[in-house]
Amino acid sequence: MSAENIGENMGEPGPQDNLPEANHEIKTVLDLNLDFAPTDATDAGGFDPGSEGTIMGGGDSAPNEIIKRDFISLNELGENFDFCYNMQHKKRGLFVVFNQMEFDKHLKLSERKGSDKDADSLLKTAELLGFKTEEYRDLERKQIRRKLYELSEMDHGDHDCFACAILTHGGKENILYSHDDEMKLKDFTTPFEADKCRSLASKPKLFFVQACRGDLLDRGAKGIHFKQPTGDMLDFDPSKVESHSIPVQADFLISQATAPDYYAWRSSDKGSIFIQTLCSVFDRYSDEMDLMKILTRVNRVVAFNFESWTQRPDMNHMKQIPSITSQLTAELFIKKLKRNTNPST
Repeated sequence: MSAENIGENMGEPGPQDNLPEANHEIKTVLDLNLDFAPTDATDAGGFDPGSEGTIMGGGDSAPNEIIKRDFISLNELGENFDFCYNMQHKKRGLFVVFNQMEFDKHLKLSERKGSDKDADSLLKTAELLGFKTEEYRDLERKQIRRKLYELSEMDHGDHDCFACAILTHGGKENILYSHDDEMKLKDFTTPFEADKCRSLASKPKLFFVQACRGDLLDRGAKGIHFKQPTGDMLDFDPSKVESHSIPVQADFLISQATAPDYYAWRSSDKGSIFIQTLCSVFDRYSDEMDLMKILTRVNRVVAFNFESWTQRPDMNHMKQIPSITSQLTAELFIKKLKRNTNPST
């Protein structure tokens, strides 16, 4: 079985631009029931600048007196301080998919065949995890920005978290493409910062991005593999805490298909190796692992389970490693929705 080899290329001049279609296959080493056959294609004021952790003078202190800041130790936090997010709200929250498959001709970007398979897998997995799902296809830049604004203006008070997947072509410096123009990753995340979307403050905001981040190809490196032997909440109670301050960019997690400056691979028949692995690992481990462990396993499976094979030597035996950027402030467990088996309720 043959299929089209595709990288989520940014369309800018480079050594890998205008590559012809080629046949590829995936070397399968680890099995998570991924439906990839061997012949599938892949594609600071008041601080002394010279003093760390000190405050200079002011208040009742004598001139030039250094006042050391007090920091709370782990022991002082007490046993009731939990390191897990509250996932016991009435609703899990929204999982929004922006699926960009076709692009305006002036961008000179190819159709992203197979992206519908990724979107379907994400929506299915998100529903199993209890999310309400929404998919938007081939939106223009102004339409995406308007939708993001609407989503950030919603009341998420009863929600555990918010999640968004972006499936598109991309480039260096976190460029992502809408149907008619380029955007930046920050265009998607900024509307949900704590000072702009108050109902999501202190709650997880998750972004999954399937897109190239440049035109470099990862040729891998030979290594030795040693087999291993087998064998209370952070959402504050207003009645107990009058107020608290958090960084506006806290509680974000961004999981991207590939490392900066590199290609991300996608099959025109089966979807991308990153999204398909992400969904498979979530399906298998979400009831027992926190999100960071899940994403680390995704990294490992993609790193060891994928290698491109092509008729072109310069595209042969290429590897891929996803990238995780976490500003989460607690462990996050997103377990599958417990379905009620009694049809009368």
